[in-house]
Amino acid sequence: MKTYLENLARYNFWANERFHETLLPQPAELLQLHIVSSFASIQETMKHLYDAETAWWLRLNDPASSYNFKDPFPGSFAELLHAHASRSKQWVDYIESSDEKTLKGEFLYMRAGVEMRSRIHDMLVHLFNHGTYHRGQLVTMMRQAGITELPATDYILYCRMHMPL
Repeated sequence: MKTYLENLARYNFWANERFHETLLPQPAELLQLHIVSSFASIQETMKHLYDAETAWWLRLNDPASSYNFKDPFPGSFAELLHAHASRSKQWVDYIESSDEKTLKGEFLYMRAGVEMRSRIHDMLVHLFNHGTYHRGQLVTMMRQAGITELPATDYILYCRMHMPL
């Protein structure tokens, strides 16, 4: 289980970095262009990815805390991408430093004022799958915004590059 989760966390970090590299030089008007999707713009979708990783980090490490997805990110878009990369790397480090017993364990957290319980490994698979889902949306949004250089982030590509047979 641990090796699988390490691979997913490293993949998530790598895929996020490909998007960061592609989006960082884009003009603000493209990043903020209103596009019909789960979130209204590329920038809002990137903020959601950061928010989700941060909310789950806090739920796991500070169950009494709360995180408001509606709060604006306090910095620039570049700072958002940097914070997102740092958070994604934090997940890699967490899994690498955890043992199998920890990863199979449960944790309690609050969500919308209700106490919830999840298995750590289930939350991690959810988190990385969630990132893949929204990165897929980002590709479509980027195409609609006229961005033609799109990052290739399929998991199998990551495996070929980082885990050769």
